[in-house]
Amino acid sequence: MARTRIYFISDVHASERCWLKFPAPKFYDADTVIIGGDITGKFIVPIRAQANGNWLVENFLGRSWKVKTRDELVVLAEIALAIFAYTTLVEILSGFLGFAISFLVVCLAGVFFPFTHRQTMERSPANIKVAGIPLMTICGVIAAPFLGFIAYRTAVDKALGANAHISLIVNGILIVIGFGWFYALRWYRRHRGEDVDRRFKEIPIE
Repeated sequence: MARTRIYFISDVHASERCWLKFPAPKFYDADTVIIGGDITGKFIVPIRAQANGNWLVENFLGRSWKVKTRDELVVLAEIALAIFAYTTLVEILSGFLGFAISFLVVCLAGVFFPFTHRQTMERSPANIKVAGIPLMTICGVIAAPFLGFIAYRTAVDKALGANAHISLIVNGILIVIGFGWFYALRWYRRHRGEDVDRRFKEIPIE
């Protein structure tokens, strides 16, 4: 039976270094190349071919441009690359740092929960131990350093782009809103006479 060798890539994100590696499928004798997605960079400039042979560059620098030659297209592409690479006019809104911090908090909670809430843990289906140590604690200890490193690198590495100024502001606002939402609803339900703490006295099976 004939075999097909597939070369799969994804998340190129307009990286020239990645595109220069595109002859790699020939090296691996691949029959088919599949690009899984995320081809473009942080923004897209639509270029439409016109019936008269010209091109229309849309929504670039706040306006549309009529281009007659390929050389003009190259010039506009170089301008777009310079704006992306050397300015902060095109920033992405990334929740990567927020996700890393959220998961890190969950990991740290998992490390200490079996000891700070021993009775709740002992009644739970999640009370699994390895060599006498709660599996939840083991998983938290393994994952926490990795997530801490991810959060740190995201916060300080400007090359990643996930720590753009607007992203840091939005992530901070969302964290504050999350805490505010939790404690506001907790107060509201207690004010109505509901036993809010009861739901935290056992771990759901999920």
